[in-house]
Amino acid sequence: MVEDNREIKIVKKTFWLWQDELEETWLSDMASTGWHLVNIPKVSHYRFRKGSTKKVRYCLDYQNVSKEDENYKNIFKDAGWEHLDSMGGWQYFRKEYYGDEGPEIFSDKNSKLQKYYRILTFFGLLMLALGVGLSVFSLIFISSNTDILSFFRGFFIGAYSMLVLSFTFIIGKIIARIRKIKKETG
Repeated sequence: MVEDNREIKIVKKTFWLWQDELEETWLSDMASTGWHLVNIPKVSHYRFRKGSTKKVRYCLDYQNVSKEDENYKNIFKDAGWEHLDSMGGWQYFRKEYYGDEGPEIFSDKNSKLQKYYRILTFFGLLMLALGVGLSVFSLIFISSNTDILSFFRGFFIGAYSMLVLSFTFIIGKIIARIRKIKKETG
C-alpha cells in the first residue's frame, strides 16, 4: 500500500528523559488537531498520519522489553491501550477517550515511581560500566609515556568526565521528578 505523502508528516522534536509528561501532552495535542502518531522512526523524529480530530491520551512507560514481549504489551492491551512503538526503552501507548479527563496507565504512585527508578538504574549501571572501562583503559596504558598514548589517555579522561557530568545532571533531573511525584501524591 502506497501512502499519500500529504497524509503523513515527520516532526523533529526533542524531549529530555525527565520531560515524558510534556511529550505525552504534545502527542495528545497533535491528536486533537488530527495528527496521530504512527511510529518513531529514529530519535527525536515522530511520524504522524492525518486523521480526524480525537481526544487521545498518549502515555509513555520506560521498560526495556523486546518487540516480541507480548506479556508486557497484553497487560496494556487488556486495559484498552494500543502499543505504538518503542524507542530507547521508552514504550509509547495511546488510548482514545470521550470524557473530560484522559486515562492514565499508572494506577498508583508506586507504579509511576517505578518508571523513574528503572531509568535511574539504567543510568547508574551505565556510569558504572563507563567507570570500569576507563579504569581498565588507564591501567593498561598507565605505564606508557609516549606522547600519543598520553594524548589518548587525556582525551578519554576528558570524554569520561563530560559523560559523568551529563549523567549526573540527568540523574539529578530524574530524582527531582521522583521527589515531585512523591509530594504531589502525598
